[in-house]
Amino acid sequence: MIDALDALLALEELRTMSAVAVRLHLTQSAVSKRLAALENSVGSKLTERHGRHVRLTPEALRLVQETRPLLSQLKDSLKIVRLVGNGTLRLAVSDSVMSSWGAAALRDVAKEMPGLTLQLHVHRSVLAVELVRSGDCQLALCADPATATELSSEDVTREPMVIIPPGLKVPKKRQSGPLPVITIAPNAATWAIIKDQLHRHEGSPGKVHVTRTVESFAAVAQMAIAGFGFGLLPLGVARAFRIRNNGLMWFRPNIFRQISLVGGSTTFGRPVVRQFLEELRRSPSLKSLARP
Repeated sequence: MIDALDALLALEELRTMSAVAVRLHLTQSAVSKRLAALENSVGSKLTERHGRHVRLTPEALRLVQETRPLLSQLKDSLKIVRLVGNGTLRLAVSDSVMSSWGAAALRDVAKEMPGLTLQLHVHRSVLAVELVRSGDCQLALCADPATATELSSEDVTREPMVIIPPGLKVPKKRQSGPLPVITIAPNAATWAIIKDQLHRHEGSPGKVHVTRTVESFAAVAQMAIAGFGFGLLPLGVARAFRIRNNGLMWFRPNIFRQISLVGGSTTFGRPVVRQFLEELRRSPSLKSLARP
């Protein structure tokens, strides 16, 4: 029944069977079977075709409204029971976080919580949040654009954004006009966080103009180092490439991306999760994100 309600709630948001199947890691046939079983259980038709999309009937909308908070609380409780019972935390981590400071920070946490086993899954931030939403992971450590409205989040750190100059050669004079940069693709969570900050920014190095986007910050760094252009990326990624402070261009005032721990609505009330969050915030590895 929980799986069927999950499918119904996803269909309300996504409106196509194919999109629901992708989110739930199922075939479209399996999604249809779950919804059919739910219709048989409640004795009412729950979906109807609407052009190329599927929409919920009034009966289905009432069912969604009544069961969504209860289903969220039940799933959170089941996640924590599994966590406490076997000492394992399933954590989805943003690839840009894990490939820079995240691995060392989680190592620091593991030293302070030796009885906890971390099962780590590395994805882009938007997919990390989806794993929490689907129940495949209990928490996500990722850039947080605050779009997962049915989930909760706790701040971990604010990571400064910096610019790697082409070939690591910082210009002696400020460029006239907006600075052309290579950065992350606009569908990434970090871009959703920083785009308004960049639009308003007037300080050093001034406004930027995005000339090229790619799918990973590691690629942004490599392209800037190779001389393809200025690379706009998080400080932690630049640190991972061992670029010294004097090889970077800094925004004044700072531009940040928010890194958060995302979980279900009741997850952060659990002692083991609170301890995990506190140890993560205290991690010495986070000090590498401090601006000199």
